Amino acid sequence: QGDPGPPGDPGLTDCDVMTYVRETCGCCDCEKRCGALDIVFVIDSSESIGYTNFSLEKNFVINVVSRLGSIAKDPKSETGARVGVVQYSHEGTFEAIQLNDERINSLSNFKEAVKRLEWIAGGTWTPSALQFAYNKLIKESRREKARVFAVVVTDGRHDPRDDDNNLQAFCQGDVIVNAIGIGDMFNQPDQDETLRSIACNEQQRVQKMRLFSELVAEEFIDNMEDVLCPDPQIVCPELPCQTDDRNPGNANPLIFRPMEEEVKIPFPYTKESIAQFLNSTREIQDPSTYSQLVATLAYTAENAKFATGHERQEWMDLFIDTFKIVHSEIVGDPETVLGLC
Repeated sequence: QGDPGPPGDPGLTDCDVMTYVRETCGCCDCEKRCGALDIVFVIDSSESIGYTNFSLEKNFVINVVSRLGSIAKDPKSETGARVGVVQYSHEGTFEAIQLNDERINSLSNFKEAVKRLEWIAGGTWTPSALQFAYNKLIKESRREKARVFAVVVTDGRHDPRDDDNNLQAFCQGDVIVNAIGIGDMFNQPDQDETLRSIACNEQQRVQKMRLFSELVAEEFIDNMEDVLCPDPQIVCPELPCQTDDRNPGNANPLIFRPMEEEVKIPFPYTKESIAQFLNSTREIQDPSTYSQLVATLAYTAENAKFATGHERQEWMDLFIDTFKIVHSEIVGDPETVLGLC
């Protein structure tokens, strides 16, 4: 047996643990909040658009909504954003993602719904589409305390059989309308007038572009973010960085203590041994067990970072199981971790 080695580095503090968790699973990131927003996008799906440009329209919608913070899970919530989409072509072909669709309860669900929209490739009944969007999405399902926005994207002249009066369907005083016209056609005075009518004669809310690719340009997405969410709040979670009276359910909370030099703690290295260790640890009874768990937390997180496929999921499951036990000692309720990661 050789001589004792030099003293090791100090153990992790509670703050170190929470920082590691943040970096590993992103569970404690700051959140952007724009207040209660109801937003309806009306996008042109006519034949003249083309498949590629229609895809750019959908990407535009997704990119803008991704900048607006979380989707309100409950359609009746008084906070968060609810987003609807109408794609239109000729009469009777309008398709909608409703503002109050209970299945749209997260940003990922909304993105998937937008991606499933298929190019209709028919005529252009813009006035009727605006009336449809107002009646079926805003009038029927807007939230009482939400600010309401409409963003309309079109490439030009609508069918002459459609009713021009419906171009101002959103102009009831309760919707802020932004009209985006794409193509050289909007250099013509009569078509420019169409955009102004859609935007309720507010020229500052009219945007003209030459190409659909400009819709997804970073600068334009930034601009739309400012229009729809001019005064965001950035809310960061208050992370418990020390064990204190915020854990009233535990009369004798554990804290990190330096280990005595001669104490040796066995450490599980394989997935199987870690699983056995966690199954045998119902509650933390002494500092050495806590130190083991903190080391296991860091070890499983590191392995999850560099693993792939099914193995990565196995390491992530072990990480979360370990975190639940450690988290219960820092904060209190082990099940709250499931809502974090």
